[in-house]
Amino acid sequence: MHFQKTLFGAVLISVLILLSSTTAHAQQRKKQLQWEGRIGVGLLPTFLKDHAKTEVQPISMELRFRPTQRFSLGLMAGTSVSQAYQTHHTGESRLVRNSFQMYALRAAIHTAAYEKWEIYGGTAFGYTFLLRD
Repeated sequence: MHFQKTLFGAVLISVLILLSSTTAHAQQRKKQLQWEGRIGVGLLPTFLKDHAKTEVQPISMELRFRPTQRFSLGLMAGTSVSQAYQTHHTGESRLVRNSFQMYALRAAIHTAAYEKWEIYGGTAFGYTFLLRD
C-alpha cells in the first residue's frame, strides 16, 4: 500500500511538471531571426563643393542581421566616382578623378514606439579611402 501511494505521488508530480513546462512553452514567443537589406543611391556627388562631374552616383548597400527586435548588426559598403578640374596656385589646371570607397560594421538599437515607424540609433566603425588619378 505504501508503494502505491509513493508511485501515485511520483506520477502526479511528474504530470504536474510536464503540464507546467508545456504551458510555459506554449506562452513563450519564438525568436524571429531576421535579415534586412538596403540599397541607397545618392542624388548629389560626394565631392559637390569641387563642382565634380559624377561618373558613378554615390551607391551604398547594407545587410543587417537582427537576432532580436531591438538590436541589429550589419555590414555597409559604398562607392562613388567623380572627376573635377583642380587649379594649382601656379595656374596649372588638371583633371582629377576621385574614386571613393567606404566599408563599415554598424550596430543599432531599435524601438517599436509606433506601429508603422521605427526609431533607431547606433554607431558604425568603418574604413574609407580615396584613390586619386
